[in-house]
Amino acid sequence: MRTFEILFWISLFIVFYTYIGYGIVLYILVKIKETFRKPVHYPMPADEELPEVTLFIAAYNEEDVVDEKMQNCLALDYPADKLQIFWVTDGSNDHTNEPLLSRRRCRRAVCRTPGIVRRHADGHTTR
Repeated sequence: MRTFEILFWISLFIVFYTYIGYGIVLYILVKIKETFRKPVHYPMPADEELPEVTLFIAAYNEEDVVDEKMQNCLALDYPADKLQIFWVTDGSNDHTNEPLLSRRRCRRAVCRTPGIVRRHADGHTTR
């Protein structure tokens, strides 16, 4: 009977450690490491050294939030000549494309596709 009790407590400890204990142990180890080591601050490279970045945004019927998202993208702290914004509006049937096409402040492209339509053997279509 004592063996089953020991086996029960070991199993309970393993389950507890798996779901909660590992996170607690990891948190304590990180805090101990932070007390002995000073944080390293890396300087931001000059604008000429930064790579060109393309931001891909997929949007489907996002007419309500597309202006806010574009404002957010334009407010990024990244050189405008190295940032390209690429919008993919896959078969949108609202006015998602109109605000995107009217903006000319940054290098960006809008890819409009009518959507992929697959016809199955039973006559159904899938978009």
